[in-house]
Amino acid sequence: MADYLPDMARLPTLVDFVDMDSAKWRQYATMHRWPLSWLYRREGERLLSFERDVAARARHAFFVTEAECDLFRSAAPECAGRVDAMCNGVDAEFFSPDHALASPYRDDEIPIVFTGATDYWPNVDAVVWFAGEVLPRLRARHPAVRFYIVGRSPDPAVQALASEGIVVTGTVDDVRPYLAHAAVVVAPLRIARGIQNKVLRSDGHGAARGRRRLRRADRRHAGRGIARRGNGR
Repeated sequence: MADYLPDMARLPTLVDFVDMDSAKWRQYATMHRWPLSWLYRREGERLLSFERDVAARARHAFFVTEAECDLFRSAAPECAGRVDAMCNGVDAEFFSPDHALASPYRDDEIPIVFTGATDYWPNVDAVVWFAGEVLPRLRARHPAVRFYIVGRSPDPAVQALASEGIVVTGTVDDVRPYLAHAAVVVAPLRIARGIQNKVLRSDGHGAARGRRRLRRADRRHAGRGIARRGNGR
């Protein structure tokens, strides 16, 4: 929105950058080959110039964490005195674990869930990496594990992950049941800035207890597996 305030020097203005977006584009450059690496690096340089200009003309600028503030201060030392942190939050009541929500999962699986817009490249990179590097090891130890990727507009690379051990839901009416009944919620982002709201939402549902829930679920499903084998099924 800063483009719509060309006369910020005369109008007292507070700017919430949230993240240092230019740093994200520079991260993109390290993850791609030329020519995209050059393009993303160039975008990062141009965006940093814009961020510095906006911060210099604003009365005060905010980022979501002190780490983001420090990163921006190092890149724009002339603005250091007008930069502060203003953290994100989520609706604790809406994402409370006290709501009675029906489980979207099957009884014979241990659900691990990722939530987020699945056409956003950092999220795409996260789930593709997790599916390839982590999930096979988990399923080797816990065969009942199934990875749910919950989010709108899945990229073709995300859609291609759909398999026996991976469910790609696309848009859902309510993400809370997926969080509330998951054994574990993951956010394996390798490229990210600031605070991930998906982590705050999962914390609201007690996902930090996921390791214990995974062990309990595994014991429960192991018992079921023995019963099935004993019955010849």
